[in-house]
Amino acid sequence: MHTLLITLAIIVGLFVLVCVLTGLAGLYELIVYPQGYDVPPAKVREELEWIIDGKHPRALDDFISCGSFKDPRLEAMRQRVAQLDVEFPPESKGEYCSPKGIEVIREYIRELDHDTVA
Repeated sequence: MHTLLITLAIIVGLFVLVCVLTGLAGLYELIVYPQGYDVPPAKVREELEWIIDGKHPRALDDFISCGSFKDPRLEAMRQRVAQLDVEFPPESKGEYCSPKGIEVIREYIRELDHDTVA
């Protein structure tokens, strides 16, 4: 019984430590990047291509959970991509969104292509 209580205390202590560290990381982000991350459009385009081609299994999660972007237009793209599964629900298991949602991402890529050419 005593060993069980010690094990439980360690698990709870580790959980609290992880929560505190996560909160500190969020606070650090707010202090260092109060207006969001300054990401170039070419990098956003590259990350969107990674989502489309599927070669990077965590590309979608990395893109939508990286924190806000300083550029309001790029931030609007990030937020919409994060909601594509709701706006265009997947048609089969293992998909993030339907083909219409994928087309939204492709439109963003074309828009960002146009920006880099201009």
